[in-house]
Amino acid sequence: MGLINSKVAGAKGLVFKQATSLMQLMSEPQISGRVQSFLNAKGFSALAKSLVDNPLSKVKSMISDMINKLEVETANEEKQHGDCTNNLDQANNDMKNINDKLDTNSNNLDKTESAIQTNKEDISQAENQIAELTSLMQTSTEDRADTKSQYDEEIAALTKAIEGMGEIITLISTETTEAVQEQLTPIFESLRTTMRTTETNKRSSESTSVATYNQLMKSSKASTAKTTANLQSTQASLSQNEATKASLDKKISSGESNKQDQKKILLIVQKKCNNRMTHGEKIAHMKQEIESLTQALSILEA
Repeated sequence: MGLINSKVAGAKGLVFKQATSLMQLMSEPQISGRVQSFLNAKGFSALAKSLVDNPLSKVKSMISDMINKLEVETANEEKQHGDCTNNLDQANNDMKNINDKLDTNSNNLDKTESAIQTNKEDISQAENQIAELTSLMQTSTEDRADTKSQYDEEIAALTKAIEGMGEIITLISTETTEAVQEQLTPIFESLRTTMRTTETNKRSSESTSVATYNQLMKSSKASTAKTTANLQSTQASLSQNEATKASLDKKISSGESNKQDQKKILLIVQKKCNNRMTHGEKIAHMKQEIESLTQALSILEA
């Protein structure tokens, strides 16, 4: 901008420097014609026409106006150049933000999908554990019922046998001689004692079996309840993760759409900036216009 101001100021000075001689020069038809021809050739037809009407004041005024116009155009070019740079920076920054969000959402989606897979594996494992516990409790209950039935039958048989032994011992004591009693009674007493011991052992074993069964059922039910609670919690987590996945899928889809739109915007901005005359080219063009005006004044001096 300083270079242009310097050139413009020089052009203005040159115009005013030649002002005193311009009136005399323009009074000569040959010089006036040459100037008009030159200005027409350079595209300054309005300026050429003004030479006929008022050789000095109008020419000086129009040249000054043109130089002022160059100053305005230069300032506008500076602004357009800045706007273009800002728009490109903004478009590129918007694209970066879109890509950053897509990367973040994609990473979160990977983590969510991994969590969903873990949820499904945990759910499957919990369901298998519950099924195994349910099967164990059912089998144990069936076994307990079979054992109880067998126990009842054996106890009933032992009770009946013990009662029979008592009847036999009573019969021996009432219906036989002392000599026979001395021989048989100890035998049947021993048998009855053995049966009573067997009955006691079976009752003890049954008691132990019942306690073991009850403990197993209590432990299995507690494990089932705990596993069921974990299952429900994992199912809730799965539901939440699936909702998160759906939301991320939607965000990524929207982000990809925004990315395509932003690509179009970026291309438009790039095309607009690339199609415009560059800042340096614009300045060069302005210098050429100033040089043409200076040449016109030089012809007037010749």
